[in-house]
Amino acid sequence: MINTTELVRELIYQIRLGEDSAYEFKAITIKGKTVNKPHSHSVADELAAFANSNGGILVLGVNDKTREVEGITLGDLDTVEKWLNNLSQDSIDPPLPIETRLLEIPNQQGEAKPVIWVRVHKSLFVHHSPGGYSLRVGSSKRTMPPELLARLFQQRSMARLIRFDE
Repeated sequence: MINTTELVRELIYQIRLGEDSAYEFKAITIKGKTVNKPHSHSVADELAAFANSNGGILVLGVNDKTREVEGITLGDLDTVEKWLNNLSQDSIDPPLPIETRLLEIPNQQGEAKPVIWVRVHKSLFVHHSPGGYSLRVGSSKRTMPPELLARLFQQRSMARLIRFDE
């Protein structure tokens, strides 16, 4: 289990620096009891791109443009977490296991704002999302060209065989 104090300290540092190949930030907008923004396909694409690369962290409740910790209201945390779990299982093929943590991060005014921290590990599988097969390159996701996709399928299938034999 990750020490929460260390995790919050790392997040504050990373938010100040911005997104990179291991971190993605997304602001959340709720209308009624459903997530309005970001679009579920966009988030599914990001999660699959992390899994197809070296893994990464998605933080929901942080504006990626302004780097402001906007947070998620306490009453909406369950809604957002269920939405996230549903899309990781229903919008990504094969379904993607994710690890989530509910944290409070101070915004620029020092007010604690709830966010959802999501860890995606590098996968032994190649994951397809609504946007196709994506890969994380720097601070963005990119569609994989056919030759890279073929190589990744080959590498990942060999890794599964070796681990199965072990």
